[in-house]
Amino acid sequence: MKTTSFEISKRLKEIGFCKNSDNYQFYYHDNELYCTDLNLESDTVLSYDLETIIEALPNKLLNENYLLSARKNEVGYFQSDDEGEDCFYGLDREESESLADTAAKLLLILHEKGLINFTEGNHD
Repeated sequence: MKTTSFEISKRLKEIGFCKNSDNYQFYYHDNELYCTDLNLESDTVLSYDLETIIEALPNKLLNENYLLSARKNEVGYFQSDDEGEDCFYGLDREESESLADTAAKLLLILHEKGLINFTEGNHD
């Protein structure tokens, strides 16, 4: 299973993003990825799979005109019209990154633009 990289995971933690799985957690220790079903210390850097990041992204943006879409090599918000799809905002997956990282980068950008927010009390 592909998860967010250590660097992306650290940035997610810095903005207050924290989502816990009911069954397992991925985390980094000395830059190595591990998986556990135990509760981890609060200073642990968690890593996330694509599904968790997609669930955290808003389904729609700008008065519900743009819909979230994750494809093989891109994640973004699109609006369909009579001529096809016009991308409002999206990111292409870089050659060496996981789609989870691409989706997490979009989440970070939306946070930077003030479109989403994560607070200490906003954890699963």
